[in-house]
Amino acid sequence: MLYNKDEAITGTAKVIITVTTILGVLAIISVALRVYARVYSKLFLGVDDYLVIVSLALSCGISILFNYTAAVTGVGDPNFEPTLETTIFALKMVFACENTQIVIMGLIKVSILCFYRRIFGISRKFVMASNVLIVLISTFTLGILLSVIFSKWPVYLQWDPTAPYNMNASAVLICYVVGNSLFDILTLSLPIAAVQTLQINQSKKLFMTVIFSLGST
Repeated sequence: MLYNKDEAITGTAKVIITVTTILGVLAIISVALRVYARVYSKLFLGVDDYLVIVSLALSCGISILFNYTAAVTGVGDPNFEPTLETTIFALKMVFACENTQIVIMGLIKVSILCFYRRIFGISRKFVMASNVLIVLISTFTLGILLSVIFSKWPVYLQWDPTAPYNMNASAVLICYVVGNSLFDILTLSLPIAAVQTLQINQSKKLFMTVIFSLGST
């Protein structure tokens, strides 16, 4: 049985719902302004824009799932005793959210690289470097996604709390964190290196470097 619907939502769940809702609204406003700026400037939406829109839609989806899970599974209630049904439900939601999150992180990185390529597209070396990174990030994301999905087989064992993993789940997590951080650094470094080749004074180079650094983070 899930958390008693007659009980009030826990304080912890309320905090989670409030924070994710605020961040979600800010993300929607940000993307909406980006699309509006493109349309207002009479420019076609690029691949980077569409990838961001897809990422936003997926993010909103997992936020709704996450908030619902927090509300109905007694998060933060020290007196709540989870049943097998509650545990299975929570594991299903976690499985859906973590896999979607992996996809979102990959899409965002590729979107940023496509955006950079649109800016520095006149440089053949930059285009080649960004294309290589896009392929590597896509391959890495797919590899991690498949590893997580098939870490228990058949897949329905993912929400069986007694079923063992077919692989070292901790190793997959470490690999993802390290790889994700590495690609973040490479993605951040790409435009900074390109800025240094521009025929502008050092103060403008520094200013552009700071802008790209803030934008990437």
